[in-house]
Amino acid sequence: MLENNIFENKKLLAIIDSPINALMLSQVLESNFELHIIYVFDPKRKNVTEYMETMKLILSGIPIASERLIEIDSDKFWEGRVKESVDHGFLVDLKKANIDSFTIIGNYKNNPVAKILFEMTEMIFLYHSANELQEIADDKLSFKLKTFIKRILNGKLKLAALFKKQIIISPIRIQFPSLKTIHVDLVKAQYGIQFDRKLPEKGDFVHIMLLITGDEPVHPGDANPSNFLKYLEAHVRSVQLVLRSENLKAQIRVFVKEHKSYLPLTKEERGALTKDLREIGCEVIFVNDILPKTLRVIPGEMLLSFLKIDILTGEASAFLLNCAGSSVSCYISVTQFSSFRTKEEEGRTQAFLHINQMLTKPANVI
Repeated sequence: MLENNIFENKKLLAIIDSPINALMLSQVLESNFELHIIYVFDPKRKNVTEYMETMKLILSGIPIASERLIEIDSDKFWEGRVKESVDHGFLVDLKKANIDSFTIIGNYKNNPVAKILFEMTEMIFLYHSANELQEIADDKLSFKLKTFIKRILNGKLKLAALFKKQIIISPIRIQFPSLKTIHVDLVKAQYGIQFDRKLPEKGDFVHIMLLITGDEPVHPGDANPSNFLKYLEAHVRSVQLVLRSENLKAQIRVFVKEHKSYLPLTKEERGALTKDLREIGCEVIFVNDILPKTLRVIPGEMLLSFLKIDILTGEASAFLLNCAGSSVSCYISVTQFSSFRTKEEEGRTQAFLHINQMLTKPANVI
């Protein structure tokens, strides 16, 4: 649970824009908090019904005083037109609200509702991806002054707050001098997920989860084309390197985890991957085949204990860093994918690797 002394009061307002945010929130709150939630989604980029069903499951054990769904235009947000990207009714309501009576939790990097609130008051940062932590730690004093002066002019903040450490709720085990990190272990999260079919007995099998990647997404939402066959060999090679690194001689079962950013693998793509993994001695299960359709966007971290995963591998991602240092052995596959990446994309990979080096227990790099 969260350290009680980081809250000014027990009345919380959480801005949730993804299942991973909902999962972290579910792990840190006690029942004596008065929780109010604003869900933020772009209906052009996300299946709002599907996401809401998943988040309701994740938060089902927490009493919620009020909930509100705000639809946004993510294109306008990323163009810098922050206030234009949210419903005008929200801005009107915000002027009437007593924001100072709440402790605010959210991610001002990823959605306009949290960004607008962050410019008004202090906010406990709710992690979404590891690169955000480096960005926050690297924020220049001029950026901090600009934001905090806005608050001072609005009569919302004393100047001394400028020098407070930013509080971060994060699943990765890391410490920045300028940040106060509250760590949550997502791998240990327990929920009553019902699978669509009976899982095979683990027996003597070693379970590997393989994270699927592809072309750089063309937009920040879901269902981007992956061009997966171009990356087929890189995925299979990643598994081979894990087997060699772990010196595995046991039976191997690979759980293939597709990412919601991409379109589902086609029958041809699945067949090619299954064939190649079987040729190196692996049994193959596609995670989407055993999950209920309404839970396809559930955070992968929630599945690790249910599937009894021993090893996690894939291209550099927040998922791998979230699980580094847990009971699951994590392998970041770099060289297998580097030839496919542009200079900008490779820069993001290097940013992940930089964060990885700062972890108390880094993931393995292959």
